[in-house]
Amino acid sequence: MSQKIRRMLFSVVAALAFCPGCPPARAGQLLVNGNFNATAILGTGQSPLVFPAGNTWTTTAPAGPNYLGSISGVSGWTYATPEHGGTHTDVGLTTRGDVFGSPQSGQALFSNRWDRLVSQTITHTFHAGEVLTATVDFGTFGDTGDSGRAGYFYLVAGTVNPQNLDAFASGSILLDSLSVANPRWTQFVPDVVAADRRYTSLRLTYEFRENDPTLLLPITFGMRLAGGSLGASYWDNALLTTDPGPNPSPVPEPGTWVLAFGGLVVLAARRLCG
Repeated sequence: MSQKIRRMLFSVVAALAFCPGCPPARAGQLLVNGNFNATAILGTGQSPLVFPAGNTWTTTAPAGPNYLGSISGVSGWTYATPEHGGTHTDVGLTTRGDVFGSPQSGQALFSNRWDRLVSQTITHTFHAGEVLTATVDFGTFGDTGDSGRAGYFYLVAGTVNPQNLDAFASGSILLDSLSVANPRWTQFVPDVVAADRRYTSLRLTYEFRENDPTLLLPITFGMRLAGGSLGASYWDNALLTTDPGPNPSPVPEPGTWVLAFGGLVVLAARRLCG
């Protein structure tokens, strides 16, 4: 096959592969370690979680509290460690999945620090008409004698503030959010009421518009324990996906493809003969 024919065929295939009228493909999980089952970030001497381990908090300094029985971070996720000179916080991983109706062998995120934001920021090319969906399971303990506990779930265009990991950066845009609490919480009326010792699935969505300023920003998925909570919040099965949406750009009809292909072949043949 001559070089000219090879170039002609390559041009036809490349042109057919580029389809500006086609909707973006559905994207799968955009988060890293959304099920929290990846091995934790570990410092020297620290060990992976064993089952059952219960809650395992974050301590990054060997002189910190229970260093050898702690972890140094949750893979893929960001949160501040301001206690004990910037090395510790009561946020980490738990293996108490079976308490909330999940397998004992799995890990989940837990947070027992008021207003501590746990987040993950992703970059992805989005298009107008796409629908972004974020889901996560929320669980709490509790009994009739306590005053309840609550949390917040966020979907934000932008990042966290690098100087304050518990806040979003200036210029960030809140896409969707909700609050969740168990039945005895009284400090505010939550969007979702979650039964004790059973995961409740939470869902946020956002549809990108034409000329949407959020198309130019990264996306941050965030979770937070509400101030005043009497005990920890537990989070699992975090999922962030995108869908072309209910009204994507139309896919060209088969006849349009035939005409386009024929025109490209004629144009390539003219170039070849010329």
